[in-house]
Amino acid sequence: MTDEMTVMDLYEKYCDRIKSTGSSQYTSLCPFPDHPDRNPSFSFNTLSTKYYCFGCSVSGNAITFAQFFGEDPTPFYSDDYKSNRTLINNGKTTVKNKTVTPKLDLTDKAEEYHENLGENYDNEFYAQRVGWHKKRLTFPYFNNDGDVIGIKHHKKYWEGDGEKKWYLEWMLDDYDRNEPLIICEGEKDAVIMLKKYNVLSGSGGCSTIPGLLNSFKEFKKPIILYDKDEAGQIGADKLAQAIYDELNLIVDIAQWGDELPNSFDPSDDKDLVETIKAINNRQPFQPSKTNGKQTVGKQTGVFEVITDIEATNTTPKPTEWLVENVLPKGSNSILAGTTGSKKSYYVMQLGMSVANGESKFMGHKIPNPNLKVLYVDTEIGIDELLRRYHRLKGKIDWQDNGDWMMMTKSGVTVDIWDEVHNVIENRFKPDLLIIDSLYNSTAVDDFSKPTGISRVTNALCEFKDRYGCTMQTVGHFNKGNNELGLDISRMNGASQLQNWIEWNILMCKTNVPNFNLWKVGKTRHTYHDESIIGIKFNDFWFETTGVVDEEHVKGFLTSEQKKANWQTILDDLPDQFDTSMWKNVFSTKFPHLTDRTAENWLRSCKETPLVDIVKTGIYKKGLTLIDEENVEES
Repeated sequence: MTDEMTVMDLYEKYCDRIKSTGSSQYTSLCPFPDHPDRNPSFSFNTLSTKYYCFGCSVSGNAITFAQFFGEDPTPFYSDDYKSNRTLINNGKTTVKNKTVTPKLDLTDKAEEYHENLGENYDNEFYAQRVGWHKKRLTFPYFNNDGDVIGIKHHKKYWEGDGEKKWYLEWMLDDYDRNEPLIICEGEKDAVIMLKKYNVLSGSGGCSTIPGLLNSFKEFKKPIILYDKDEAGQIGADKLAQAIYDELNLIVDIAQWGDELPNSFDPSDDKDLVETIKAINNRQPFQPSKTNGKQTVGKQTGVFEVITDIEATNTTPKPTEWLVENVLPKGSNSILAGTTGSKKSYYVMQLGMSVANGESKFMGHKIPNPNLKVLYVDTEIGIDELLRRYHRLKGKIDWQDNGDWMMMTKSGVTVDIWDEVHNVIENRFKPDLLIIDSLYNSTAVDDFSKPTGISRVTNALCEFKDRYGCTMQTVGHFNKGNNELGLDISRMNGASQLQNWIEWNILMCKTNVPNFNLWKVGKTRHTYHDESIIGIKFNDFWFETTGVVDEEHVKGFLTSEQKKANWQTILDDLPDQFDTSMWKNVFSTKFPHLTDRTAENWLRSCKETPLVDIVKTGIYKKGLTLIDEENVEES
C-alpha cells in the first residue's frame, strides 16, 4: 500500500506554499502552468491522493498528477490507489453499521527519522524522538499509549493526524503544578525550553488554537511566550482571549526586550537568558468580553466601551451555574443570615459537594462537578474546622481528589487578602473561593461606612478578576428585628455592599430547632423567584423540606413567649370565634393589659398558621403549630 509520505513527496515537488488544513488535507498554489495562481486555491489529500483547484477546476489523483508532470505513476497503482475511484468511507471500515477508523501508528517511521538526527542536538530532542528528513526536523506526536499518531515536518507538512494538537501534551501529568505552564509558538521552542520549564506548543503555530485543556487551571500560572513579531503578538492575544472565554482564566503574556531582533524566539536564545527575562517581565492579559469570534468592546481604564452595532451583533452568554438556582458561575455572592443559622456548615457543604463531584446540593443540580474549591475560614481555627470537615465528609462518599483546600485562622483581626493571594498563586487555583466570614476577613471595623466597604469589595473583586473564580462570601444580619425575616435590609453593611452583590442568599433560623428559612434575596445575572424555602439541619447536613407559604412565615419567626401567650387565649376559645370573644378571653387572662394590646395580638396572630380568617371579624383556629417533631416528619 502506498503511504501518505510517498504521496506528499510527489505533491511537495511541484507545489509551493503548502499548508495543512486538516488531517491529510492541504492547500497550495496551483502547480499547473496554465493557472498563474497568486492565492492558494489548489487542494490535495494525501490519503485519497485526489486534488482539485478551486481556481481553474483541474482535478484528478496522484496517478494523473504524476503523469502530467512526467513522473513515474507506478508507486500509486495499488489496491488503495487504483484508477480514479472513490474510496468507500474515505478509507475507513464499516462494522455492523458503525464506521471505524483504523489505528494509525507511525512509531517506526518516527524512529527512522530519529536515527537521522545525528549528535548535534540536546538530550531533550532525543527524549522526544525528534528526527531529520529532507533537511527538516521532524516532531512526532504521541497518544496516551505512547504510539506516534502524527509526525510534523518542521514548518512544512504532516504525516498522519495533525489536526490542532498540543505538542508535549503527553507530558502534562509529569509537570509540577506549583510551577508556571509556558505555552510557546513552535515545537522546536518547546523542546529547547524543556530544560527549565513546563511547556507546550500548538501544532499550528500562532495561527491556530487546539482544544483548550481544563488542566491549564491547575498550574501556578499559564504564560504565553510567542515569537517577537506581529504575528506572535496577535496570536498570543488570540490564545489568551480564548483561554479567558472558555476557561474563565486570565493568563500572562511574556514580554521580549525591545532591543531584540524581529522574530526572536527561544530557539535563538542558546542559554535562555532573554527567554527568562521575557517570562519575568510578563504582563497580565486584559481580556475583552467576547461571544464566539466577535470581540465586544474595548478597554478604557476600568470601563469597557461598546458601540450600538457591537451590542446588536452580540448575543449575551447564558447564565452558567456552579449550583443551579443557588450559585451562578462568576458571581459576587453573599450568604447573609442570622446568628445561629449555621451559615458556615451551609457553605462548607456546598463547597465540598462541588469539589467532590456530587450531582446535587440540597436537591439542586451541580452541572460541572469536580471543580476546585478553596474554603477560607476566618474565625474558628484548625481544631473546630477539622471537626466540621470530618462530620461533613462522612455524609458523602468523599474522594480525597485534591479539589478541596481549606485555610483557617483564629478570630484575630487582620486583612487576609495577601495570604489568600499567596496560596492561590503558589499552591491552589480555585474555581470557587469561599470567604467565611466577610467581617473577620479584614481590619475594617465599621461596615456601616462606605470607605470601609469599598476596601473590602475592591479586594474581593481582585480575586474574581485576576483568577476568574466565583466568589461566595458569608455575611451577617444585624441583631434584633427577627420578625422581619428574610429582608436584605437586615444585612450588616453599608448600601455599597448591597450594590456590589450580584447574587444574594438570605437565611434565618426559626423558633423550631434546626429549621431555617431560605430564599434568594437579590439577583443580577438572571431572574429568580422569591419563594421561601424551608431547610432543616439534620445531623450536620442541610436538606430541603419544601416551600413555606408566605402567610405562615411569621409563625416561624415569632418568639416562643408570644406564641405561648396567643395559645393561652386560643385554648379557651371555640373553633370559630369573633373579635369580641378574643377580647373577652384576653381580658380574663391578661387583666393588666389594655384593649388595644388585645387587638394588636389578634392582628399578629392571624398572620400565622394559628388562625384562619373566615370573613371580616370572624376567625377559626388554624393549623397546629409546626414544632421540631413536625419538621422531622415533613
